Amino acid sequence: MRETILQAITILRDIWRYRWQAMLVAWIACTIGWIVVFKLPDQYESKARIYIDSDSILKPLLRGISVESTDFREQLGLMTNKLLSRSNLEKVITMVDLDINARTTEEREALIINLGKNIKLSAVRTQQSEGRREPPNLYEITSRGSNAKQVKDIVQALLTIFLETAIGETRQDTGVAQKFLEAQITEYEAKLAAAENRLMEFKRNNMGVLPSQDVGIFQRLQMAREQLNQVELELLEATNRRDEIQRQLNSVNKSEPVALPPGVVQQPSPLESRIITLQQRLDELQLKYTQEHPTVIETKQMLAMLEAQQEEQKKAAASGEGDMSATNPVYQQLKLSLGEVDAQIAGMRVRRDAYQTRLSKLNEDLKILPEVEAELQRLDRDYEINKQQYNELVARRESAKLAGHVEQSGEKVKFKVIEPPRVPIAPIGPNRPLLSAGVLVFGIGLGIGLAFLLSQIRPVFHDRRSIQEGLELPVFGVISRVWTPQVLWKRKVQFSAFIVSGVLLAAVFGGVVYLNFKGIDATQLI
Repeated sequence: MRETILQAITILRDIWRYRWQAMLVAWIACTIGWIVVFKLPDQYESKARIYIDSDSILKPLLRGISVESTDFREQLGLMTNKLLSRSNLEKVITMVDLDINARTTEEREALIINLGKNIKLSAVRTQQSEGRREPPNLYEITSRGSNAKQVKDIVQALLTIFLETAIGETRQDTGVAQKFLEAQITEYEAKLAAAENRLMEFKRNNMGVLPSQDVGIFQRLQMAREQLNQVELELLEATNRRDEIQRQLNSVNKSEPVALPPGVVQQPSPLESRIITLQQRLDELQLKYTQEHPTVIETKQMLAMLEAQQEEQKKAAASGEGDMSATNPVYQQLKLSLGEVDAQIAGMRVRRDAYQTRLSKLNEDLKILPEVEAELQRLDRDYEINKQQYNELVARRESAKLAGHVEQSGEKVKFKVIEPPRVPIAPIGPNRPLLSAGVLVFGIGLGIGLAFLLSQIRPVFHDRRSIQEGLELPVFGVISRVWTPQVLWKRKVQFSAFIVSGVLLAAVFGGVVYLNFKGIDATQLI
């Protein structure tokens, strides 16, 4: 410890030897430093605060019926990062006319870099958001510069860009989504119409085979078989009945003389009455059915047979057999019954042929039924898929329109400028008193450092101990220095002058600090 103290004392003695050089350097360094501090331009700061309210009253009302875009806070984070992008900084430079003096590309590039350094966008957390651990709703835009009005204009330009970007991008996204949905709806509408046409054409071409009808092909096939069996049975019964009538007709005389009483008018024969009845029935059937209907065809055939029998009777009467006054009624009745049965048999044969044709057609359709069902299912599936996609796209388009109306109304997200930018009155920097104190410390330290450096370049011995340690030789004696009154007076004067120089330096520092607080440029007073 003693050695450390002795060494420190030695260093202080060495520095004291060059105290005037240290004082001179301190004065020069402090003077230059204080001038530089006074010449530093004032720094002004302007700020604006924006409150963003995304908890609109429409949000719970529109949940489920309106398109919910991505979290607006995430979009806001992206927008805040993009706010200080190069393109936006160039917009700010143009809006504030900062590029008037920037004539070269290098100057403009330096202007953009310097502007980006002097702008700050930060989120301000309130006690409420910190307590709930929610993202902040308050944002602050700050700009610094040497021109008070200019920093305010920069903040105003950034605020305008921020609001336009926040509102414009959301509306642009909604518009793009609506255009995309409109294009998709048009495309799926065409697909749906094509699927409907294919399904309709397929049903038209396979009307009798489709399994989705009220009566399926198996039921119709069974009905056709039953109808064919029924008509064949009726045809067999009619054939047997005709054979029996023919047998009876062969055993009866064709005619017997029958005299009519006087005054009795001969009534129409049964054959004529039957013909009249069939003609009336045919007229009624033609009003209801077409000429190809089985009942119409059967009635026509029966009527033709009865008319043919009537012609045969007329011919027979004309050839000599008609000179009797009346014809055998039994024979005529049997003949009429035989004609009716023949007509029934002809009609039943027509029905049987029609049923057979229908049954054959159903058997052919039954072979292609699996292919028809598979194709129908495929067409139905394509139609349902296109219909489902079309309906979903239409619903989403309406939701997107509703979301667009909400965006245009400005009720979804509200931006409130709670603190608009103002022209700053007083500068916030630089901190000249602190810088002046730093200059003083630096100047004194520089002088002390220079004195120490000179003492190391030109070292001296102050006592016997330093001689012994430095030369490593024995010291036999020490001659004391005798201070004369003149020398003592000179040393006192030098010491007093040094103290005065230090006091003056401190006084100048005090004056500089005073001027700094007053905001007076000392260089203009010199």
